[in-house]
Amino acid sequence: MRKRLLVTAFALFASTGLAAAFDVAGWDVQPLRSDGGGFLGCTMAASYDDGTRAGLMVIPGEGWAITMSNRKWSIRKGYKTPARVLVDGNTVANGTATAIDANFLVLPLEGAEAYQALQAGRAMRIITQAGSVSLSLSGTRAAMDAVLTCVRSASPAGNPSAPSREATPPSKTAPGAVVVPGSEVLVLASNLLAAAGLSGYRVDPPKDDVVSWTLANGVKGGLAAMRNFQGEPESAASDLIKQMAADCRGEFISAKKPTPTLDGTIVRKVVTACTESGRRSESYITMVQQSGGLLVILYHSGLNDGAESRTPAAEADEQIVRAVLAKR
Repeated sequence: MRKRLLVTAFALFASTGLAAAFDVAGWDVQPLRSDGGGFLGCTMAASYDDGTRAGLMVIPGEGWAITMSNRKWSIRKGYKTPARVLVDGNTVANGTATAIDANFLVLPLEGAEAYQALQAGRAMRIITQAGSVSLSLSGTRAAMDAVLTCVRSASPAGNPSAPSREATPPSKTAPGAVVVPGSEVLVLASNLLAAAGLSGYRVDPPKDDVVSWTLANGVKGGLAAMRNFQGEPESAASDLIKQMAADCRGEFISAKKPTPTLDGTIVRKVVTACTESGRRSESYITMVQQSGGLLVILYHSGLNDGAESRTPAAEADEQIVRAVLAKR
């Protein structure tokens, strides 16, 4: 991903125009467009007293990156330097910053910790061989959400992934359904975990556009999303049960149930349990389909030792689902 993001950045900044920016919590959010008017991505940036302009950009299908520029620097295009990113004094990312233009550095971001820290932190410091830059992070959560909205609204047919592809899991879907890219799912997952009031969790980097996490109590969770989904969650639930039954090598039981809502949102929950060698593992999968065609798929799984009437995985599922429904 790191190499592809930089290659894309080199290409787009060679012939890029910035559309008019709009202010979000003190950050300038704007789309990137080629000379021909084609959509390339979105950025958020702010200017600081020393002349440095820094922020984040997202290139659909490639991910997020930190951007830094200053006309006073003497950095040539193609210059590379090791870089370390600290948020509130804690290292959240190490990598290589590359000058995609004179005095313009780009540092691709990998790892969920960096995204979460940028959303919640107060100050960021970027250390390179060229020097260090200290920046305020006030308003980053709102601005990062605005960047994703920018990507969704500016992408053709509302699809921020590039290239577009039909969604297949967990069931057959109508043509036109697309998987929400991992960079967007990562921010959505971080927001939902925070809104659910959870703490002490670890979020893993996106893999195949799925974001997974481990809660403090050991429960495994994850999230994926599809846009323009026109399939039937009921059918998807049935297909999912069949797949999980085939994967279980012991005793398998399952149940599915709808959850009534008042605004047309469709919620389907699948609960499964697999007992192998005396160990019972339970999984809770919830599919939330909004009227606009956005399908959010959540899962949580963990062992049930029988000590509690409600398992930690069930509790986690309910907390995150409440956060999803509150944000729709």
